[in-house]
Amino acid sequence: MILVIGAIRTLTDQVYFTALIIVGLVIFILGKKFVTMPRLGQVKYGKKRVKRQLWASLVFVGVLIGMITLFVLSAGGIFFADLTKIIIVALLVVVFAAVAYYLDYWIFLGIGIVFGAQEIIFQQYGDPTAAYFGLAAGSLLLLLGIWQFARFIKKYPKPDKEV
Repeated sequence: MILVIGAIRTLTDQVYFTALIIVGLVIFILGKKFVTMPRLGQVKYGKKRVKRQLWASLVFVGVLIGMITLFVLSAGGIFFADLTKIIIVALLVVVFAAVAYYLDYWIFLGIGIVFGAQEIIFQQYGDPTAAYFGLAAGSLLLLLGIWQFARFIKKYPKPDKEV
């Protein structure tokens, strides 16, 4: 959804489309409360999942430290701009790979690759091309999400209320 909103915002040059990101967050929160929780209940993670969460957290901290270091070195003129761009794309993909590993949901790795590809396209060709790529890729990812949501609803119907 962020890819689509970002692309529309870039193509139309209207800041108001950025506010749609808040709508996406509200949909996520309400969906969790009114769709997921009634069907699956509260989840308590096992040892394997807690270990994955620790590993993913360490990756996030490492990426954050790497980004801060990269920013400081770039601001000081120590790093070359091209190398900085490549490292940013790599760190972006690493973050999505860590999320994919933690959630055991490998589609996030594909999403990270799409974000990385959009960043590379932006660096090479500029705004309109990257925005069109983001709109196309984001639309496909949004359709994939809607399809998976429909599968979830079908697989886990809302239980009847007990009297």
